[in-house]
Amino acid sequence: MSKTNFFIQSAIDLLDRADYLNSASRAYYAVYHVMRDKLEMEGVKSKLSHKAVHNSYGDIVCKTSSDRSALLSELQRWQRVREDVDYSRGVDTSLRYEKQLIKGINDMVSFAQQNSSGGVVRPKSMNIF
Repeated sequence: MSKTNFFIQSAIDLLDRADYLNSASRAYYAVYHVMRDKLEMEGVKSKLSHKAVHNSYGDIVCKTSSDRSALLSELQRWQRVREDVDYSRGVDTSLRYEKQLIKGINDMVSFAQQNSSGGVVRPKSMNIF
């Protein structure tokens, strides 16, 4: 199983168990590894920071600067969510936040699944923060 597929499956399994914080983290990494896989296929150096992966991926898949800007905005938002659930001591556990997080997890998993099969799909907005 590829790293991308491992993270996709982990995110889904954790979501099914209502472990939203860990699911969100795994969903972000599914997206991250989809981007790294695409960059490696394009011959881009594989040891890049998250920001560099986001930027390089945007350069490759976006046709316009507005598409690139929108993509980078969503990727940065997803990374902030991942950092929040992984590192923050005061994560919001309200029902409203959980519903938004579930939607975001589904969006990230969908993005990873669609893009790991060779297509390029623009991510949907999580709008959590």
